[in-house]
Amino acid sequence: MPILANNARVEVENVVGTPAAIEDITNADPAVVTITGHGYTDGDIVKLDISDGMVELDGQVARVASSTVNDFQLEGVDTTNYSTYAAGTNNATSVTSWYTVAPATSLDIPNADPNEIDGTRLIDKKAVVLYGLAGSISGSIDIQHEPHSQAIQKIKGSTTQDRLAFRVTWTNGNIALFGANTAYSGGFSGSVGDIVSGNIPVTVLGDIAEYVS
Repeated sequence: MPILANNARVEVENVVGTPAAIEDITNADPAVVTITGHGYTDGDIVKLDISDGMVELDGQVARVASSTVNDFQLEGVDTTNYSTYAAGTNNATSVTSWYTVAPATSLDIPNADPNEIDGTRLIDKKAVVLYGLAGSISGSIDIQHEPHSQAIQKIKGSTTQDRLAFRVTWTNGNIALFGANTAYSGGFSGSVGDIVSGNIPVTVLGDIAEYVS
């Protein structure tokens, strides 16, 4: 069934917990994270800060599933082909409450285009294009200009190095989670007869995790 954007809710993190040191992450589907005495329960949402080893997960946001005292799954996150985890300054942080980005009017998170490499040889009769590294997912959230919205103030107050967690809940109950860097300075555009609007650029970190409910 198609997903309608009507009555969709876009949210950005509000309160987060204390970062917890990650001891291990498996190469599996789904990935299993080890944090001694983490205290998370199924359905909690965590964001990851990974600087060593499995860097593909840096900035990843996902739900906790199958939690035990010292381990939990990253629901819907497949790390089978990721780099091997290495102990270092790696943390998980829970997101415990959210601000609704009520001024949002549209959300554009496109596919990441891979880098193209010219592989043409002298003998070739037409250009040969090779795909290199996957590109970054850069999109935007269009908004009505409401500078005093708590969500907008949260986003504006972040730096380009901050990793913010976003949650999108569609009208059918499906949920998308992603981490992102933003670069919103509060700019706006307006003309006679129009609603003053703005645009929040986002660069997605990790993969977009999607759930049925």
